Amino acid sequence: MNTCIIIGRLTRDPMAGTTRGTSNYTKFSVAVDRDYKNAEGDRPVDFFDVICWGKLAEVCANNLTKGRLVCVSGSMYSSSYKDDQDKTHRSWSIRANTVDFLDSKKSAGTEESPAPPPSDNDVPF
Repeated sequence: MNTCIIIGRLTRDPMAGTTRGTSNYTKFSVAVDRDYKNAEGDRPVDFFDVICWGKLAEVCANNLTKGRLVCVSGSMYSSSYKDDQDKTHRSWSIRANTVDFLDSKKSAGTEESPAPPPSDNDVPF
């Protein structure tokens, strides 16, 4: 089973695009605090790359901005490539099934707007 759930804040505005096959996607990064403090009293932070597809991608692209608090549920997947020195590099990302907005645009520092419509992939907890 490959399931991942994270809660954190967007580190930058989402980047939306379309594949050659005309599939919509949106990418963003989420900063997630760890559940402990280090020796200096700070919480370490992990950064997760997230990709959404289809209608969910459209909703995220139109409603999310840097600083928004989200809960992302999906699955982890890896990608790899070879650099100029023929060394293989691997990265991990989350393919989102659901993205729940946990704050309002107003609390994230932008104008208030109506909540986005639920996606076809929303599953209540």
